[in-house]
Amino acid sequence: MSVLTVGIDVSQDKLDVAIISKSQDKPTDLGTFSNANKGHKKLLKQLKNIIKKHELEKIRVVIEPSGGYEQPIARFALDHEWTVNMVNPFKVRKWAESEGIRAKTDRMDARLLANFAIAKGTLPQWQPQEEHIAQLDEMLKRKEELQQSLLREKNRLNALLLKLKFEGSALASIKRSIEWIQDEIRRLENDINDHIGKHTDLKEQVKKLKKTPGVGDKNSLYFLVLFHRWTSLTQGLGSAKQLTSYVGLDPVPRSSGSSIKCHEAISRKGNPSLRKMLYLGALGAVYGTTKSPLRTFFNRLVSRGKHKKLALIACARKILIWAWTTFHKNTSFDPLKFTS
Repeated sequence: MSVLTVGIDVSQDKLDVAIISKSQDKPTDLGTFSNANKGHKKLLKQLKNIIKKHELEKIRVVIEPSGGYEQPIARFALDHEWTVNMVNPFKVRKWAESEGIRAKTDRMDARLLANFAIAKGTLPQWQPQEEHIAQLDEMLKRKEELQQSLLREKNRLNALLLKLKFEGSALASIKRSIEWIQDEIRRLENDINDHIGKHTDLKEQVKKLKKTPGVGDKNSLYFLVLFHRWTSLTQGLGSAKQLTSYVGLDPVPRSSGSSIKCHEAISRKGNPSLRKMLYLGALGAVYGTTKSPLRTFFNRLVSRGKHKKLALIACARKILIWAWTTFHKNTSFDPLKFTS
């Protein structure tokens, strides 16, 4: 069967696309598309024209997980009966290194994904999350959007109050908007609680996750969705180290010979909101009033000369690994077992 392989590098706002078939020597750039329904339809139109022109029979889309930003195009592809391969970024990077590929841009990454798929041949086919997890994911995303809107409106209100000495229509409009957003957030939180209550498996998983240091009411559901997504992406075979890379908390050493030595940084690949939640969870566990194993871990790193911010990032990474382990093994956090 003649197949058109489509490599897509996904970011929050755009898709960089490259295509290749077995009859080609190397992939070619198809262009950049919006990571929204309009961009997906534009990509569909172009791929249909290519399929018809070259008499190909099937489309295979190759994507790396990107903190959830890959979900819309992946589901769009499945809706149009394309095969979707969600490949492990760590394996792609190691394969690229073995091939002597060093340069990295979004367009190059799209071509790299297409090349990787051709070189590896058959890859596991991706399937979407279970419906009740997908519903929870969408509700949490909507809540986050509303919270961001609320913050913007409050900032507008404060700015206007500083400028005006009287009540005006603009001020009243902002106040009404703030009240409406707050009501919507409360409704959505009630819907989320009802959804968790209807699914005993989710309720039990959340209960166990909350026993992990750095995990609480504000972030537990986001981590729950993350772990279900990671399980789906990796067919249950993903490791904690690979998950760390997926979230973007993996350390990236930066040095060259003896002349260039930079501070170790993290890759920052994936969803920044999740990294922020993990970092804030680390702050709370380390500096909070309740004694936590993370505080002991943090103090040990600092006593060895680690910068405090880097130690907090290491604590965020530790929260992720501990929480994933409790979820993956369906167990509760045990300080003696996890910190020994």
